Parts: sequence; C-alpha cells; structure tokens
Amino acid sequence: MKAEKINASFLNTLFEKGISYFENWTTRKSFIWYFPLVLFLLVNFFSFAGYEDFFSSDFKDDKWDFIFQQVHQPLKNHTDGIEGSLHIAKRAFRLSIPVIAYIFHLSNRFQIYTLQLICWYFFVVITFLLIKKLIKDNTASLMVIVSLAFTYIGYQGVGDLDGLFDSFAIFFLLCAMYFNNFFLVLIFCLLANFTDERAFLATSMVGIWWSYSEQKEGAGSSFKFALNQVSTNAIAVLLAGIIYLIIRKYLTMVYHFNAHSDAFFLGQFFGRFPTDFFGLWGCFEGLWLLVIPLLMYLFINKRWLLLALISFSGGVNLLAAFFVADITRSMTYLFPMFLVLIKYLPQLIGSKQELRKLTFIALLICFLYPTYNCQGSNKILRNSPLPIRLFKILNLK
Repeated sequence: MKAEKINASFLNTLFEKGISYFENWTTRKSFIWYFPLVLFLLVNFFSFAGYEDFFSSDFKDDKWDFIFQQVHQPLKNHTDGIEGSLHIAKRAFRLSIPVIAYIFHLSNRFQIYTLQLICWYFFVVITFLLIKKLIKDNTASLMVIVSLAFTYIGYQGVGDLDGLFDSFAIFFLLCAMYFNNFFLVLIFCLLANFTDERAFLATSMVGIWWSYSEQKEGAGSSFKFALNQVSTNAIAVLLAGIIYLIIRKYLTMVYHFNAHSDAFFLGQFFGRFPTDFFGLWGCFEGLWLLVIPLLMYLFINKRWLLLALISFSGGVNLLAAFFVADITRSMTYLFPMFLVLIKYLPQLIGSKQELRKLTFIALLICFLYPTYNCQGSNKILRNSPLPIRLFKILNLK
C-alpha cells in the first residue's frame, strides 16, 4: 500500500513538472518561431542523421543521380532500362521537387536538403498553429508537436538524406489543410500528388477535412457535414486529383513516362507479417493514445458518415502501406487523418488537465520509443543517438 502511494506520488510529480515545463515554454514571447530550432537539435541528438556520409566528397547515391537527371530534363522519361524493382524506377512522375529545383536553380543535394529543412521548420510551426486552433490549449498542442517530432512523421524532414521527399509531400498536404483558399488548396494538393503517389491517396483525407464545418456552439455539438459552407476547398482537392491524372496520362502518351510498380504485391504483406504491425505502431507511436479513442468516440456518438469516410480513406492508405516495400514511409501518409480526428479531442476530453496528462503520456512514449523505419523483407532501420554516432566515427578513424 505504501509502495503504491509512493508510485502514485512519483507519477503525479512527473506529470506536474513535465507539463509545467511545457507550459513555461508557451509563456515565452513568440516561442513557436524558435522552438523548431530547439526541436531540430533534440531530434538530431537522439536520432542523428548521417551527415558525415552526406557531406562526404565520396558520397554516391543512385537516387540523387536520378533526381538531378529529372532536374536537368524534367520532361524526359529517365526510367527506361532501369530494373522495375529499384526505387528510382518508380519516380518517373514524382516531379514536384525536381521542377522546383529546376525553377530556382538548385544545383546540388545540399541546396535541396536546405529547402527540406525550411519546409520542416514551417511544418512544425503550421502544425502547432493548426492544432492550437483545434484543441485551444497551447501546452497540449506543444506536447503533440514534440511527440510528432519523435515519430518518423516528424523525423523524416530532418533525417531524410536519401532524396525520398516524403517530408515535402506531408508538408504540402498540411498546407492544403491549413490555408482556406481554393487556389492554394489546389496548388498544394497538386504539389503533394506529384511528390509521391501515396500523397494522391492521402488527399482524400484533405477532402474530408474541408467537407466538415467548424464546431458549432454547444458541448454536445459535432462537426457536421456542410457542403454549402466549405465545399469549394473540397472541390479543389477533387480538381487537383483530376488534373494530376490528366497530366500523368499526357506525360505517358507524349513523353512516354512510365513508373514501374514491381514492388506492389500481396507477398510484401505475408513476407514480413510481424514487421507490418511494427511499422503501423511506428507511424504514431504514443499518439495512438489519441487516435484510437477518437475513432471510438466517433463510433459511440454515431458519427457514421465521418467514420465511414475516415475508415475508407485511411484503409486505402493502410493497404497501400502493407503492400509496398517501405511500410513506415507509407504509414506517414496517415498524418492528415490524425489532424481530422484531433478536431474532436476537446469533445472527447472536457478537462484541460486531463487533456494535458494524456498528451504528456503520449509524448513520453514517443520519446522513449526509438524512431524506426520498417521496410523490405523484415528490415528495421534506425539512426543512432549522437554520442554513439560520434563514437563510431572516431573509432573508425
């Protein structure tokens, strides 16, 4: 009995001090504009990106070579003669970043990585502003942001040195959900679609986002389907998808573009069965403590249409993740679903203190659980913390 009281006291003290720490951050003037820099250092300390290889003069990578072929000749098909199982064989239509690099004369991987870091910086800022608007609590919002930074969703903007560009796609999807403007929604959805095909599937969740109006007054109110209020942005999402498919068809017919899909097959799922669910957990990690209760909330409160739309859209993205090689990367495209669901968090948890406790627990789990990348045939990758990485570098020398 005494031991239980000590444990309860310890946990209460941990919660109080931890939450108080983040609350103090939010009282600082304009903290959100420099907090991403602190977060960048923290992320790199616990999962150090391989900068020593990336900045080496001996660095060679076929993905970056292919990217700069696209930069120099965006309208040429560069996948001819490439084995279909290779990653670069699937990049024919992933033109957003090569075209941006072409327009702004980004001539090397360091410049593109710098652009990636800039987008990651604004990803942190915009996500905080959006979540703060939805749950109306700065402290809980900040803890959600830190939690995301310790998942692969938040890490890839810092740690992607391979030119995969998923962080760009997630950033474009976020912007399409943040800016309430028809043309911006259209442009950002197009940019996301042409960054990765999985973003095309994820834009359905952006359409769901814009198809639901903001919360009405009243404690028991819900986000009701309101075509007459916000349908223009949902139409922009749909239009972006149609334009994307038309451009793909045009590039195929006129410029003979061809994206191989040899890696998309059912054997991926059965060949690495336990790893699939390991990768699913790694998508949100501790933030599943928010996602699962929010899905249950929609079910209990009979939000059938919204639940059906989320289930269908999320299910399609989930299947795509299970049937391709890069399961963790694919899972990150569920991020728009997280934003759609988090709208309901204040209704699920009425108490601000309980909300902060739950988000703090989620943060602790995300912090303690290392950032993994599950891919291929039961392959699980992770970066070492900075002290271990430095030891390896010095030891090699």
